[in-house]
Amino acid sequence: VEELLAINMDVFGMIKEYTEKEIMSLEDRLLINAFNTCVKATDPTNSGIKTVLIDDIAAGNNYLKKEYLTELLNTLDGDRLEAKRLICSTAALNDVFKWSANSVGFQMVGDLVKNKEARNAIRSEFGPLDVISSIKNDYFIEKDGVKEYKVFYVVTDNEFLGKARELTPVTFYTEKKKNRIKMGAYENIGMVIANARAVGKLMIRTK
Repeated sequence: VEELLAINMDVFGMIKEYTEKEIMSLEDRLLINAFNTCVKATDPTNSGIKTVLIDDIAAGNNYLKKEYLTELLNTLDGDRLEAKRLICSTAALNDVFKWSANSVGFQMVGDLVKNKEARNAIRSEFGPLDVISSIKNDYFIEKDGVKEYKVFYVVTDNEFLGKARELTPVTFYTEKKKNRIKMGAYENIGMVIANARAVGKLMIRTK
């Protein structure tokens, strides 16, 4: 008995898609690094006056609370700027479901929990803030010895923050030798954060 196995698969397409995601993941990491640099640059002692540090795990204060969010917003709102975007991990954003207060933005917590689009509702309307959440949870976790913190960032409008441009789009090249295929990709991005004061940071100890 002879069998003919035919495989019809867009191998190049799959590799390109994976590579693009890896490049975007690297860009996200570099952006987080830039945020951290800005926060430290606002204070000569590098303690970070733009950082709100919550280290009270013994009292169960290991999740995002309204008062912590208020402190984070005030790192910008109290410095002649206006907080416009909250940036965090999707897992950290779920802390909102622990709130016992009566509202999230302009919607009741109970309504959000019942709503099938609860997470989308939180992301799209969080009071005056735009919410950007990422599934890259590890990018928003910092460790200091045995201590571990979940991290939130807040930034102002792009007009007062900085600029970013795609200088060269994602470009691929391939090389085939016998039964081996070599592929590569690159992209050039230009970014500048012109105002270090436009970034605030909240760290909540979880372990």
